[in-house]
This record gives sequence, structure tokens and C-alpha cells, in this order.
Amino acid sequence: RVILLFDNQKNVTQKQIKSWIRRVKNRIFNIINLKIHKRMTNSTISEESISILILVLILLTFGSCQKSVTKGDIEGIIFFSGTNIPVNDVKVEAGGVSAFSKENGSYRIEGIETGTQTLSAERTGFIPFSTEITVQEGSITVLIPMQSPVFTFTVQGVITGDFTGDPQPGLTVVLLNPDGSESDIFAVTDSGGNYQLHNVPFGERTFIVKSSNSVVSQNNIAQLSADYELSFEITEPMVLSDARDGKNYDAKKIGDQIWMVENLAYLPLVSPSDWGSDTLALYYVYGYQGTDLNQAIAVTSYSSYGVLYNWTAAKTACPEGWHLPNDDEWKQLEIYLGMEPEDADLVRWRLTGGVGKKLKSDSGWDSNGNGNNYSGFNAIPGGFRAEAGNFGGIGTYCNFWTASMSALSLTWNRFLSFDNDGVSRYGQKRNLGFSVRCLKDD
Repeated sequence: RVILLFDNQKNVTQKQIKSWIRRVKNRIFNIINLKIHKRMTNSTISEESISILILVLILLTFGSCQKSVTKGDIEGIIFFSGTNIPVNDVKVEAGGVSAFSKENGSYRIEGIETGTQTLSAERTGFIPFSTEITVQEGSITVLIPMQSPVFTFTVQGVITGDFTGDPQPGLTVVLLNPDGSESDIFAVTDSGGNYQLHNVPFGERTFIVKSSNSVVSQNNIAQLSADYELSFEITEPMVLSDARDGKNYDAKKIGDQIWMVENLAYLPLVSPSDWGSDTLALYYVYGYQGTDLNQAIAVTSYSSYGVLYNWTAAKTACPEGWHLPNDDEWKQLEIYLGMEPEDADLVRWRLTGGVGKKLKSDSGWDSNGNGNNYSGFNAIPGGFRAEAGNFGGIGTYCNFWTASMSALSLTWNRFLSFDNDGVSRYGQKRNLGFSVRCLKDD
């Protein structure tokens, strides 16, 4: 019976109880017998009486003992469901102990009795949260997702292509978390390019559009009430096909213009570099000094950099539906990419906006002269045919003709260099050989 009494006492084993009783019993037995022996030399106390006395002492000692209570803590983050956007001022409670979440969504409640408890979280405007947890000694972490029909909104819209205007199905629209990671709130466009994102938390939000794993568009909005209409226009892959020779060229919409992003390679005939003219249309392949078309096309510089044209040839070199851009159309491109409007009319180097760096390709330029190709224009260093009748500048320079004449009866061109992040605008003689980029007709 003594052992059964101790069964409910935490951290006390039956072996320990037996050992303790035995020691106490022997000690009391000896003491009592010694005392009694002094008074009644012919009498002793039975072992049964000693056992009863021990039981009384145990009952007195442990009768009022109760099972010991252990406690633990709960901490974590409260956030909008599907995101890591924090929710503050949420009352969190477990085992009769409560606390409120902070601005960053963190909470901590302390001194909760261990064992199975119900953890609840409530705030006006949110759907109450509740779950069963096992509290342990020490601290445990519980993340709490909250849903709100009051503090969230729906984003919807249509995604179209910037070239054809056609709806774009199969694209994924994703809400980004404040740290730039992707949330679990996303939608895929249907056959009509439509999408809907539900339960987007109020505030400044960023949305991206993905094709496969590539980001093709990004938009930012700030919304504190009501639903939001957000339609995207994404860059479509564009291919210009030249019916004259069957060659295809990549093109891209930059601002409101559609530019060829490869050098034109149309080559109806070829001339050596020492042939020059202001009036006859002449075509050159960098490094080639003959007149055989097949040989010229086989030269590496032709496939890499296209054709160099004198101005007369350049004016009519673009395929149907496209044209050689004039000086104002080049200015429109430059201003869109960040050049100050008052600088666009200047002669020679214009440096504002670092437009040259945005136009230049991100590889292929000598002496670390690459650009970042921010524009997608992909200007490559194809060199030029000089007035003296020689080729030069491949890997370091590129020149593009415009369709406009300067006041000095020279032709405006655009010049990019490996050692400059600006764009030069300068009048040049018509017998030089420069590259051509075509612009789509309006």
C-alpha cells in the first residue's frame, strides 16, 4: 500500500520507495527499542507495530503532496495565409495564457501547462484560427496563417502580347512577398489571357508574370480597399522574316517602337572596301575584299555582324514593312532609355542616362567595353568601312546610319564605343560603310 501511494509521485521509483522505507523502518525500530529498553528492560516493540508507525509517518509526510505541474512557452509568427506578410494585434491564447502579436507578426506566450492544449488566434476582420498542440517543457514554435475577408482584395486582369495584342494563355501571375520571394498566391492565365488572384493583403504589392521559369513582366501597386484591375502587356518573341532572301531577324518592342535587334545582313551584291561612292549603292562584308557573293557570305564577320552599307544602299536596304530610322526616331529611343530631352539634340557624345551602355550587348566588346543590354537592342561592335577604303573598329566600335541629313549636308549617324557609355550623334559622309538597324513602320 505504501508503494501504491507513491506511484503517483513524479520521479520516484518503487525501488527507491522500498529502500527508503527499509532504512526508515530500521532506524525507527532501533530508536524506539532503545528508548523502551531503558524503561522496560523486559519489553520490546514488535516489528508489526513499527511498520504501522512508518505508514503513519509516510501518510503525514506525503498525504498532502500533489502531482507536480510543469510548464512551457509557445512562440512564432502570425502571417496572412499563403504569404509571409505579418499580421499584428492578433490575440493568441493557450491554456488560459494570452498575448498579442507585434508589428512584425511575432508573438510569445509563457507559462502554459504542458500537455495537449488548444491554441487559438483571433482578431476582428480575420477568420478565427484554432489548433491542438502539445506543450512541452521549454519553448516550442508554432506558425499561424490567418485569413481575412476584410483586409484582403482580389487582383484580376488580362495579359496580352505587346506585338500582336493577342491574349497570352499559360502564363503564371505570382504575388511576391515583401522580401522578394514568391508567395503561394498565384494564378495561371486561361485561353483568353485572364487571371484572378484572391486573398491579396492590402498594402504595397509586387506581381510578376512568369513564362516557364523566366520572369517576363513585373508591376507594383498600392491598394488599401476594393478589388483591383491589373492587366499586363508582355514582350512577345518577334521575328522579322525577309522575303528577299529568307533570313529571319529578332525584333523587340522598346517603348512605343519596334526595332530589329540584329544587324541587317541583306546582301544583293558585294564590293571590296576600296570601292566608294556617294551615289551608287554599295555593300561590304568586313574583311572581305572580293566581289563573289558566296565567298562573302561564308566569311565569319558576315554571320556575326551582318553587312556594312554606304548611305545610298542603307536607305533602301530594309525589308517591306520596315524602314531606316530617321534622326528623330533615334532620339525617341534614346529619350525612352533615359537620355535628357535637351541632350538628345546635341552633337557628338550625349552621356545622360548611360544610354550607350543600355544599347550595347553584354558580351563581344573588347577591353571590358560590354554594355548591360538593358534595352534588348543588343548593339554589337561590327566596325566600319572608312573613307580611306579600309575596314576598322571591329570589336571596339559600331556605327548606325539614320535616314536624316544634317544642316551641313552630312548624314546623321549613331556611334557606340567600347570605352564610353554614352551615344555619339554626328554628321558623316555618305560614302562610309556603317551597320543598319531597321524600324517597323507605324
